[in-house]
Amino acid sequence: MGSFFRFFSGDHNASSYSAIDNEVGLDDSEGKILNLINKLRAASKTHFSKNAIPLYSKNSKLSSDFDLILKVQSSIKTDSNSYKIHMTNTVNEFEISYCDDVPNGVYKIRSIADLSWAGKKCTLVGNDYTCFLEIPSWMKSHEPKDWEKLIPSKTGTEQKARREKIGSKNVGEKKSDRTPEIELRSLVDKNFHHQNVKVSCEFVEVFTSYERALRKFDAKNFTEKSYESQEGEYIYNIHFAVTDSSLNGEVFNIYLYTFDGKGAEFLSGIDPKKVYGKNLLENKEKYDHLINRLLEESDFNDAPIELTLSPLHNGKETIYRIVDTELLL
Repeated sequence: MGSFFRFFSGDHNASSYSAIDNEVGLDDSEGKILNLINKLRAASKTHFSKNAIPLYSKNSKLSSDFDLILKVQSSIKTDSNSYKIHMTNTVNEFEISYCDDVPNGVYKIRSIADLSWAGKKCTLVGNDYTCFLEIPSWMKSHEPKDWEKLIPSKTGTEQKARREKIGSKNVGEKKSDRTPEIELRSLVDKNFHHQNVKVSCEFVEVFTSYERALRKFDAKNFTEKSYESQEGEYIYNIHFAVTDSSLNGEVFNIYLYTFDGKGAEFLSGIDPKKVYGKNLLENKEKYDHLINRLLEESDFNDAPIELTLSPLHNGKETIYRIVDTELLL
C-alpha cells in the first residue's frame, strides 16, 4: 500500500485543515486528525514564539543538504515552469530558481543542495525536496538576528591576504623560544604534550551555544557555575572541533576556557570581563556572528587559522585549550 505526505497550514488562527495541497482527499469523518492538527498549532505557537525553528546548517554533519532563513523580496516568472526568487539575509543577496511563485515574506528554505558566489550575490541550487516554509512575524525566527549569515567565499588573493593577517610571526623571537608548530595528527598519536604548541587548522563545528558558553568561575572554590550565578567572574567555556590535512577528514576537539583570561582575545568585542551590565542579547549576536565566520571562512588549505594550544591534564586525559591567536575577524 502506498503512502504520501500531507502538509497543513501552521497558522494558529486556522480552524479547518487548510491543506497546502488540496488535490488529495482526507478521510477524517470523526475529526480526530483535525483535532490533532489544531493541538499542534496551539503548541507550536507557544514554542516557536520563544524558540528558533530547527535548521540543518551549512556545516552540519547530519545532512548533505542545508536550510536557510531568508527574506523573499521578489518572485519573477522566467518561463512557463520556473520562477526566479530574489532574497536577502540583510547582508547579502540570494537567488534560486523555483517551480512556484513565492510571495514576499520571511521563509525557511528547506533542503538546499549547493550554492555559489559571484561577489556578494549567492545563487542557491535546489533539489526535489526544496521548499519554502513561511515564517510569520510572531515566530522568534522571523527576526534577522536569528538567521545564519552566510558570507561570500574568499578569492585566492583575498585568502592570501587573510592568511597574512591571521599568521602569528613573532619578529625578533629567538628560535629556541618559539612555540613548536605541529600538525593535529601529532596530538592524536602522542596524546600528551608538556608545552604549548601552534597549529594551523580549520573550524568544522562549534558545539556550544552562547547561553552555555557564558559561565561564572568561582576562583576561590575552583568551581564553574551558570552565568546567572551571583558568585564568580564571567568566563567562556566553548567546545570546538577542528581539522587539518593530517587528519584525513577526522576532527580534533579543542576548548576555549578563559578562567585566567588566556585566549579571551579570540572573542574580540565580547570580553567576558566586560559582560556585566551589558545587554546579553547584543553579545549573543556578536558571538553567533563570530562562530558563523569561523565555520564559513576557515579552510586548512586556503585560509587556515593559527592557534596556540596549551595542554590541560587531569591525571587521566589531556585536553587542549586555546591560549593565544592572531585571529582578526
